[in-house]
Amino acid sequence: MPFFFINISINSKTSCDCQKSNIDLLIKAAKEHVLCLKDCFLIGDTGSTDMIAAERANMKKILLRTGWGESSLTKYRNSWIETAPNYIAEKLINTMCWIEEKL
Repeated sequence: MPFFFINISINSKTSCDCQKSNIDLLIKAAKEHVLCLKDCFLIGDTGSTDMIAAERANMKKILLRTGWGESSLTKYRNSWIETAPNYIAEKLINTMCWIEEKL
């Protein structure tokens, strides 16, 4: 089964509907690329935005330990305690192997 990546990255300091953990941008990308979100994976390093957005969109959740990932799992875990990643990866390459196993 083929797969491809859609990079959604918002670097704005202001609040808008396009920022995670809001899922509007994920829904827009799914419609634009004819994807079913429940069959998609969201790879991110922040539990309180990335993992919550994936949960709300019914996507599979992969947390990278790089970037904010380690502190998301420890210091800030209480901010997204209701959500659990499907997979926790040390590096991005580990996520690719895990996704290939799931497809």
